[in-house]
Amino acid sequence: MSDNLPNVEEFAELLCSLLGDDIQVKPGDGIDPTAAAVKAFYVDSDGVPAKCIACDVEFANAVGAALTKIPPPTVEAANKANEVPDNIYENFYEVLNICVNAFPSNSTKHVVLGNVVTPGREAGATDIKPEGSPVTFAVDIPRYGVGTVALTQLSS
Repeated sequence: MSDNLPNVEEFAELLCSLLGDDIQVKPGDGIDPTAAAVKAFYVDSDGVPAKCIACDVEFANAVGAALTKIPPPTVEAANKANEVPDNIYENFYEVLNICVNAFPSNSTKHVVLGNVVTPGREAGATDIKPEGSPVTFAVDIPRYGVGTVALTQLSS
């Protein structure tokens, strides 16, 4: 891990452990963490946002639905509406909670999942001030589609 962010193999291992070995994770591009539709903030022990996972609704819906095998047509409809429905959001939140493991424990401070922002669910801080370059991945989840996700450190 460089800059306390995972590489493609490490992030793939994390997602595959949750959702199965058929998932494909590749280096990605095309998502700006500051403008992403979905943002999950990870806060340090002082409650300060320290890390962020930003993604498109396609990634949020795909991983949320795949966790409990929600039918793919539900994902297609949610993507078309640019929303993350409640049933998928609950699963997606659990995936985000586990994704804290994408950030190494040897970081200067331990982080936990803070607030999550999706279309129609804005609560708390939504602005990101990235520190350095994010790592971005294209994730293909069979039956659910391809989404893009970026992990970034935040400046304090």
